Amino acid sequence: MFKLFVVLSFIAVIQGQLDGGFPSLGGYTDHPELIEDVSTRALVRLAVSDLKNNQNLIVTPVKILSVQTQSMYGVTFKIGFTARSTSAPDGLTCTAMVHSGLGDVQTVFSVDCA
Repeated sequence: MFKLFVVLSFIAVIQGQLDGGFPSLGGYTDHPELIEDVSTRALVRLAVSDLKNNQNLIVTPVKILSVQTQSMYGVTFKIGFTARSTSAPDGLTCTAMVHSGLGDVQTVFSVDCA
């Protein structure tokens, strides 16, 4: 019985390596296919609203650069985007972390622009 377990474990490891490896548990996964997605733009608008309400920073999003997700009690989106602001004439690079939970409730965890 033990030998069967070892053989099956060995096969699972080889299969994982052939398919590009096992997914990173607990980490973020890149999703370039979501860069142009309508729902991603909605999450950026939510983050921009959070900037206005909580940091008194008014920005206009220009371009979404990256989207990463992490699944845990819903999905947390880590979105990189560029933005314009009157306080930063050369533009800003922002990172927003927005959680989409049960019932499609979305919460902005953080938004940082520099």
